[in-house]
Amino acid sequence: MSETHSAPGERVDVAASQAASLLERAQGRLVAVIGDPILDRYVYGEPQRVAREAPVLILRWAGDEERAGGAANAAANASALGARVELVGLVGQDRAADRLEALMEQQGIAHTLVRDAGRPTTVKTRYVAGSRQTVWQQVLRLDRWEASFAGGEVLARLVEAARLAASRADAVILSEYGAGTLAPPVRDAAMEAAKARGAPVVVDSRYRLLDFGGAFAATPNTGEAEHAVGRPLRVEQDFVEAGQKLLAKLDVHLLVLTRGEEGMSLFFRDGRRPLRLMAYRPREVYDVSGAGDTVISALALGLTVGEEHAVAAALLADVAAGLVVAKRGVATVSAGEVREALEAWAPEVYALPMPREVR
Repeated sequence: MSETHSAPGERVDVAASQAASLLERAQGRLVAVIGDPILDRYVYGEPQRVAREAPVLILRWAGDEERAGGAANAAANASALGARVELVGLVGQDRAADRLEALMEQQGIAHTLVRDAGRPTTVKTRYVAGSRQTVWQQVLRLDRWEASFAGGEVLARLVEAARLAASRADAVILSEYGAGTLAPPVRDAAMEAAKARGAPVVVDSRYRLLDFGGAFAATPNTGEAEHAVGRPLRVEQDFVEAGQKLLAKLDVHLLVLTRGEEGMSLFFRDGRRPLRLMAYRPREVYDVSGAGDTVISALALGLTVGEEHAVAAALLADVAAGLVVAKRGVATVSAGEVREALEAWAPEVYALPMPREVR
């Protein structure tokens, strides 16, 4: 048995029915997603030969599509799971912004996409090669984005939109992808309005995790956690020590450290022992793009029922993420898919030892 699948601690009895019940109770609750919307473009081609003028592969065009990414994908996932959703984000004055608005409207997602003529909408274009006889593989990605924060009237409009969305939500997601939406005044307005409302704030930050202290929960992946603590995480004790350190540094009640095929580790400010939740993997992993958006959406939706349901909400997030990575590209999973998966799942949850300095 590999180390990944060996028991990392003492087995804890947690039923999948807890997550199923939570999903039902959360239907129709309002989740506000405030962050960086991205337009994900996919260009598909069948490999033909190597070009004569350069050692590059020539692809014969086989199709293309556009999907909502980044904060827009978090919004799409929350909506697919049964939430009512409001998205607030910063975009350019361009066709990509038009397309994002159309995608949100198609999915019934309320949105305030504040336009800034001085920047482009963030677009990630993926070139994917394959055929009917082979697996489709991404061979190149081309990104277009602007990382700076907006100012003046654009910033004022963002602040007001974030404040309004958070003030009426049952949970708030802050989704940071380095594209300028979550300037400090926007972040502060959202967090203050959510606190006044009594709504939990859940943070997913690609580049600025330590700037979001004081939220209810954060969902860093292994790479983001390594960057925040300044060292690699290799064995279980590394993850436990890093998780406890980040829990204190961020002053959050719940830290969900996502670990890909190794599942996730949960850390609690109330003194409970950390938990290791093994990954739900019913099928082969196809594409991990956007899995973090699925995790935070499911977690936030579960927390709309109550912050005391953190473990069940994490179970919900684990199953949703396990389903979405079996799909190609940035994708969503429906409440129906999650319900079906939960019916046949026996979660593997383990209590982990506390590091010495926090015992």
